[in-house]
Amino acid sequence: MISEDAFIMPCKGILQLCAMSLPDLWRSRRSLKDVEGFDHSVVNETLGACGELPRKQQGPCQPYYIWQCGYTKKLSKVYSLMNFNFSEPIHSCFGETKIEFLHDGTCHGFAVWIDWVLDDKKSVVLTTGPVYRYWKQGVQLFSKPVKVNPTRKLAI
Repeated sequence: MISEDAFIMPCKGILQLCAMSLPDLWRSRRSLKDVEGFDHSVVNETLGACGELPRKQQGPCQPYYIWQCGYTKKLSKVYSLMNFNFSEPIHSCFGETKIEFLHDGTCHGFAVWIDWVLDDKKSVVLTTGPVYRYWKQGVQLFSKPVKVNPTRKLAI
């Protein structure tokens, strides 16, 4: 499909994930219910509500600048969730990762971002992680926060 000497940039993408405590963001994205006798739940999907959704519903992965989300705390190490090699044909994949927590706290969800590998030697990597203020990250909030500690593992 591609000639041998074709240069693809970026050549790889690495989907990264980290468990986070994001109480201010979680409270601001809670689903609406009954307010002053009026049912506001119909706007939850439009507004992208995440917290306290009905049991079978899961909130969307939303784009945010993590540094602007109020109080934040990293609760786990950074995990590589998927690798995308752009010089190979795309194929389906699946898997499971156990998240080990480094700190006690309340986990509200995950921060997700991509690190772009610009060359074959992995000498130039452009990261879009939460410590960099000019990139947005994806945030997947839980329906209900989870109390965690270093002895607890969470499968995703």
